Amino acid sequence: VLERIVAFTQNEDVSGKESVKILAVERLFALSSQKFKFYQENEQLFQNHQVLMKAMLTYLLEDKAAMIGNYEPIRDFVYSISVSMETHDLAEQTVLKGADLVSELLFQSLNERELETISNLELEKRAQLLRSLAVKLIDRQQDEEKKANYIDQMNDLIDAVCLYCEVPKIG
Repeated sequence: VLERIVAFTQNEDVSGKESVKILAVERLFALSSQKFKFYQENEQLFQNHQVLMKAMLTYLLEDKAAMIGNYEPIRDFVYSISVSMETHDLAEQTVLKGADLVSELLFQSLNERELETISNLELEKRAQLLRSLAVKLIDRQQDEEKKANYIDQMNDLIDAVCLYCEVPKIG
């Protein structure tokens, strides 16, 4: 039924169809056994609707195994959050989950380097990009104590990355 709703709302632009479609996609995502594949099939929707962003963020942060081997699409997803927060009023919680995801991506990149899956140069490129995304996302935090904790967490990871390459600390 939910798939039929999504298919129905693909057609003409009728008032209210978009919200029904997003609700149906959110429910399908929740029921899907292959959430990451479902996300990739509906990437544009997930990158443009806060409720879907939040669902994907929650999934990735709860099932870290889903992140393994998917650096590029997850990096793009986090980047879309950083862009969306500039053009839309994203909830602070969504943005902060994005910062948590950046931290997890950096941690996994460090693990990949330690396993010699990626080179020092690749780690440096990833770390630089993730650091810049973290700065954008962390700046949205209103609570100064929480902001300082996020910065400390990222700087601890950056310290570990600096065993392989140079990356400036945040702040």
